[in-house]
Amino acid sequence: MLLCLFGIVATLSLSILHTTRWKLTDIGIETSPDGQYSILFQEKGEPDWPFGKSHARITVYDGKQVIKKFDEDVADDGGRFQKSNYYVNWLSTGVVITFRGSEQHDQEVIVMYDGSDHFDTLLKEIEITEFASEHEGSAKSVEESADERQTNFRTEETGFPDEGTDSINDIQSETIPSVIEQSVVTDPTELRIIHNKCSDIITLCQDLLLNAETETSEYFPYETTMTQRTVDQIESSLANAGYPVINTDGYFPRYLDNSEGISRFGESISNNIADELEIISVYRCGQITYCLFQYCDGEMAYNHTIISAGENNQLDIDKTIIEIALDWGMTPKGDFYYQILPLNRHWDAYNLIREKPVNNELHDLAVKYVYPIGYCSNNMFLTNWSDSDFGRLCFNDLFEY
Repeated sequence: MLLCLFGIVATLSLSILHTTRWKLTDIGIETSPDGQYSILFQEKGEPDWPFGKSHARITVYDGKQVIKKFDEDVADDGGRFQKSNYYVNWLSTGVVITFRGSEQHDQEVIVMYDGSDHFDTLLKEIEITEFASEHEGSAKSVEESADERQTNFRTEETGFPDEGTDSINDIQSETIPSVIEQSVVTDPTELRIIHNKCSDIITLCQDLLLNAETETSEYFPYETTMTQRTVDQIESSLANAGYPVINTDGYFPRYLDNSEGISRFGESISNNIADELEIISVYRCGQITYCLFQYCDGEMAYNHTIISAGENNQLDIDKTIIEIALDWGMTPKGDFYYQILPLNRHWDAYNLIREKPVNNELHDLAVKYVYPIGYCSNNMFLTNWSDSDFGRLCFNDLFEY
């Protein structure tokens, strides 16, 4: 009897473990435009309890042959792994898979079609000539196009980094990581200029970031993050040096310090004049991002560079990603908004950069009366209604009571 009971308990335990740890559930399949390559996304088990990371198994195929198989964890407030947690960008020599969650920064994994594994999170430089012939459809040479972009985007001369410059020394054209999307080609010269900017940021923030005060993460008890006080110190250091940096305090909505460039950028866009906008952000996970928006001829390029601590305990340029903004514009209040991901849910798809801080008193009222309801899945604050006439009000479960 005891053996029988033990067998039942063991079987149930294995069944639970299989469901929560090992069971693979198909989530979606993405196929390259030419039909040659495909990616199978599967959920592995269930999210960690409580409100922990979900687990994914990703398999990349060349026809029926497996190029690469790997697992990825996604921090999304305890939610299960789903299609909104990943985004695929097919390129000429490899594929970029971006993993997104509400409690993490975007994580990119690059898989080369030839199966090489020299870089796990950096894409090999794509041959500019090959990409231009595939996507540009123009008779111009790559050199002429690069020179033209330099003239359109930049009005001042910027030199290359000196030999031995910290964190970006020995950068050669064949080793600069880049992600080129759609019809925009970014040559190594522009990447050098971006890395030059990041080198200045590293010089200014290295001591503060590497000696940052830390505390236990609010979401993951076994991880630490920088304190808000340290983030404020780094932001103040950047702002005092004249950089356009996002100001955060953990309670009031973020806004841009040294935001003079936003109105100029918006005016340039409305007049179809080539222009740039720089944005720097500091995150409690210990990363700094340098974002460069480049507008030219009706297209918006979004350059996103991450600065983080490397293996030598020195700040270094982790990766540079170049994407195309799908939508952008200015609000009536003069704030800048943009969209990178092709999502239908506007609250996930769009990002807003405020030119000025919000009114503190009005924000306190919003926290008290508006935030508990919000705008997700309801239009309570977006349409006219009354208790006697609900009009076009659409609110979850409203008519059940």
